[in-house]
Amino acid sequence: MRLFNISPIPFTLALSLVISGCATLPDEKSIQSRAEQSTPSKKSANDALQSAKLNIRKAESENLSFYAPSYYTKAKTSFDKAKSVYAKDNGNQEAKLNAYLSTEYVKAGIRNKKVTKDTLKQSLNSRKVLTQLSAQKHFPARYSELELEQIEIIKLIEQRDINGAKSAQKDLIKKMRALEVKAIDYEFLAKTHTMLQQANELNAKELLPRTYQKTIDNLADTQQFIRQNPRQKLRIEELADASLFQAERLYSLTRYAKKMRIAQENQLEQFVLKQEEQFDRINQAFKHTNITNLSFNDQSLLLKEQASNALEDIHSYQSKGGKVSKAQLDKWKRKTVLLQAEVRRLQKALKTSQAKN
Repeated sequence: MRLFNISPIPFTLALSLVISGCATLPDEKSIQSRAEQSTPSKKSANDALQSAKLNIRKAESENLSFYAPSYYTKAKTSFDKAKSVYAKDNGNQEAKLNAYLSTEYVKAGIRNKKVTKDTLKQSLNSRKVLTQLSAQKHFPARYSELELEQIEIIKLIEQRDINGAKSAQKDLIKKMRALEVKAIDYEFLAKTHTMLQQANELNAKELLPRTYQKTIDNLADTQQFIRQNPRQKLRIEELADASLFQAERLYSLTRYAKKMRIAQENQLEQFVLKQEEQFDRINQAFKHTNITNLSFNDQSLLLKEQASNALEDIHSYQSKGGKVSKAQLDKWKRKTVLLQAEVRRLQKALKTSQAKN
């Protein structure tokens, strides 16, 4: 009884592709043979040398030092030998042979490049991502190690060991992904790490333990997401922005807390008057009467109400068809939003101060 109907076509096709890929890569013997067959031609040694020179340039433009390192090295060696021999005797057949040999190595290298790109698609794509993330700049030593490892795998393809190259690629991809995560962390979270370092220098962990831990947890969640989803750039940007915001907030609050601690020791009056000045600055912007006789909490509530009223006035003016330029409107809105933010900041600072006292 037939349980499965397995078609031999996929396997046959895959096998033929591997065989055809290997068949396109000439061995040392065939390369030597082709060069020898071309040598008796009517072309002069100088013509052969000039043709080889153009092929070396092509090899460089095709980046064969990476995609076909062994072929490229042998092409250069043969070309240099052809030049050396030609310089001694421009009619020497050995110069002509080495020039043709150089050209054949370049041709083999170009074929090797095609097979390499077909065989190592995944690791070559990871290499491209690492380059886009400037991993070669931020982590040069590690990037160079992986580059050399990939070149060694490409040499296996030059030796027509396709299966060996595919097997070695699996381990290389894991290492590349690890560096990719590290590079993404560096690109998107470098400023966050800097702000955290500055906050730590101000002793944030001791002064604001809960805020500090919340910031660290937020950063850890972002890093975990990057490890699991390194290619979701838009979401990573959003999470990185949120982490930076938390780190900046921690730094600002830590600075404030440190000032409060110093003020409580020997500059309390100066510190309190500074807070009063900040509230009064906002109040003056609203052209309101002096309210410094009120408590800081009452001042903050009153200023918040004035900011809300200002927004309502703007919207009301617009709904009645009032003519106001977009630039002026944006200026009003920005001013109002900044004032509201400042009021909220001062309210939080006040609560913190009251809690400590």
